[in-house]
Amino acid sequence: MKRFVSVLLTLVMCISLSVSLTTTASAGLFDGVETGQMQDTSFDGGGTIYWEFSYNTLKGTASLRLSGDGYMPNGTDQSWLMVQQQKQCYITELVIEEGVKSIMEGAFYGEEKLKYVTLPSTLEFIGDSAFADTAVEFVTLPKNLRDFNGTIFNTQSFTQYSVSPENPYYKAIDGVVYSKDLTRLVAYPIGRFSDGGANNFKIPETVTEISSYAFLNCQHSSFKIPGTVKDIQYQAFAGNTNLSSIDIENGVEKIYDNAFLACNNLSSIHLPTSVNYIGYCAIGFGYAFDFEGLSFMLDQKGIEHEKVTEENAVYYASLTGFSLDCFIICVVNENTKIYAPTNSAGHNYCKMFGVEYRSSQAITPKLISAKQAQTGVKIKWTYSSDADGYYIYRKNKSGDYEKIATISDKNKTDYTDQKAYPSYKNTYTVKAYNTNGVSRYFTKGVSAYYIPTPKLESAKNTVSGIKVSWKKVSTATNYNIYRKQEGETYWEHIGSTKKSRLYFVDKDVVNSEKYQYTVRAYDSNSVSEYNTDGVGAKRVDAPKISSFKNITGGVYLKWEKVSGASSYRVYRKTENGSWKLIKKLNNKTFKYTDSDVKSGVKYSYAVKAVSSGTLSGYYTKTIEYLKKPVISSAKSTKSGITINYSKTVGADGYRIYRRLRGEDEWTRIATVKGASNRSYKDTTAKKGKTYYYTVRAYSGSYKSAYDSKLGYKIKDKY
Repeated sequence: MKRFVSVLLTLVMCISLSVSLTTTASAGLFDGVETGQMQDTSFDGGGTIYWEFSYNTLKGTASLRLSGDGYMPNGTDQSWLMVQQQKQCYITELVIEEGVKSIMEGAFYGEEKLKYVTLPSTLEFIGDSAFADTAVEFVTLPKNLRDFNGTIFNTQSFTQYSVSPENPYYKAIDGVVYSKDLTRLVAYPIGRFSDGGANNFKIPETVTEISSYAFLNCQHSSFKIPGTVKDIQYQAFAGNTNLSSIDIENGVEKIYDNAFLACNNLSSIHLPTSVNYIGYCAIGFGYAFDFEGLSFMLDQKGIEHEKVTEENAVYYASLTGFSLDCFIICVVNENTKIYAPTNSAGHNYCKMFGVEYRSSQAITPKLISAKQAQTGVKIKWTYSSDADGYYIYRKNKSGDYEKIATISDKNKTDYTDQKAYPSYKNTYTVKAYNTNGVSRYFTKGVSAYYIPTPKLESAKNTVSGIKVSWKKVSTATNYNIYRKQEGETYWEHIGSTKKSRLYFVDKDVVNSEKYQYTVRAYDSNSVSEYNTDGVGAKRVDAPKISSFKNITGGVYLKWEKVSGASSYRVYRKTENGSWKLIKKLNNKTFKYTDSDVKSGVKYSYAVKAVSSGTLSGYYTKTIEYLKKPVISSAKSTKSGITINYSKTVGADGYRIYRRLRGEDEWTRIATVKGASNRSYKDTTAKKGKTYYYTVRAYSGSYKSAYDSKLGYKIKDKY
């Protein structure tokens, strides 16, 4: 298997290595056991590491045990290798006992049969590629380990990390190692998933840094890096020869040297606006020797030379006085399409390495929030510099995103969904679009629970207070009502109603004061927003009707004065009719006679006060108008005095009143039933007495007017 491994060698180390070999016979699994030791002086405190190499020459297998107290020497001369080479055995098992504090760089690199490794709790450090290209499948990182990276078990057989729960530095979730606070993704087990499972792993949104070598040699075909990640460190994804596409979301800021080095089949990468730094050969096919550059340097210095080739490059480089590394350049795969916004870091990277630049499709907008608003759910997102506009999506109740709106103004970064599902958690996402295509989107989206804001209808004066009305919210279980007076800032909760009652009467109001009202709907999960403007009304007290009766000229009303009223309005309706304004009066008139009436017809009346254009509530009074009966004649006979009077339409009968001359009070002397009975004989009249008579029509409890002052005068002659 071709592998790409970057090994940074530690060149100057003070190590004194002392080796003693002892051979002993062994029965059972092994033919023999040899031991030795290594002395380390490179770390403070040094220490001695002892090794025990048990081998079986027939099977070609061996077991290695390390013990002691200290750090393994950092070098390439592991003394057990001599025994291993002599016996021609593969190490299949490694046991490192308590006390050992480090494993040196590349210590077991290439031990392709090594499958079982036991690490001690005392281990603090594991060097680069210590177990790379082995057959190890899983390991538990001990509690004191504080320094390692993704190279240590960089092998396609390795499927799972676990970490001691006592380790204060690292934590494993689903086999992947993170920093304890989950902000750094440290090491990914590259054998964990087959290539087809690339999309099964999602980088958590807590991660802000992908550490160096985290995905080194991982062979997934695609990766999505969320915008919550800020830094992609050195060689984080290097050596992935199967990687074809990378989706880097807006929000990522720095891509360091060699981050995607030797990803030779990378066909496309999209670099968002947020990327402000791209390191050397971050997206490179590999390194190559710059023959032209060295030749130019030789010419500049006047050094004669032949054509620079691989064979003489080292020699000619030494003549210039520069290190050979100065003539190593990054080569970008010409088939890799780099999409980036104009004048961005990605654009500059393309110019630096001579890669064909492609203007990127619109940058994925970063979702900011979804919040319940007065008229729906309001979504906000970040501005996308390359966008011509945006598509808004909402999840339907089956969990699939559906496009609900198109925003053609690229500068607009909010939208209110007025058709959000009521009493439901609505989830949204946004795509940007331009002439090059449509951006990706955040699949998680942003969500908000939505209850429609009650639509306010009116605030009107009634007799008992101000009545606030609103439209029904279908999913509401109750409503809360709020009020503030003119000049006040904050709303005050003044009452609640059940879902079936769509009005509230505020009785705690003062005449001539102005009030604003608003309403919120509730269900079992949440509460709606409210109309911040509210609906207002000035309190105008209803005029109280103090006098109401039938009089000779019609129906008479009188009412009490309302302070602050500029005028009054009189309304009337018949029994099955509607209210009609019949008279407007100034604020100094408190009575009115309705003469346009018909006897036998019932009328209802109301009076409203007006103040600054606001109408008061009203009291109602109902009466049946009965025309006053008029006595047409009276005659004294031996049997009594007979009086005759006119008919009143609608009357049930008549009441007859009498008084003697010189008396003030009328006395009812008879009731005549029937509207057609238009005469009455007073048989109680006394001879020689002068009487006054008057008649009043009645219908139920309603009474007509009557001649209350004089009446009809007659003297009894008999």
